[in-house]
Amino acid sequence: TSCASCHGNTGAGDGPAGKGLDPAPANFLDPEGKLASSPYQFFNTIRLGVPKTKIIAFPNLSDQKI
Repeated sequence: TSCASCHGNTGAGDGPAGKGLDPAPANFLDPEGKLASSPYQFFNTIRLGVPKTKIIAFPNLSDQKI
């Protein structure tokens, strides 16, 4: 629910809040993009956010939920 607004309901990076963002939201359906990241990298992105982008930190999510 927190990610779909930018990443879209299917993870294709086509959510309504993601339009016009630079960098654009990741398309998790792209096999090259998915394979280029590790579970650890995804975890840290969600937990800490990414500076100088619109990806905010989600400290309120449990480790299990992430």
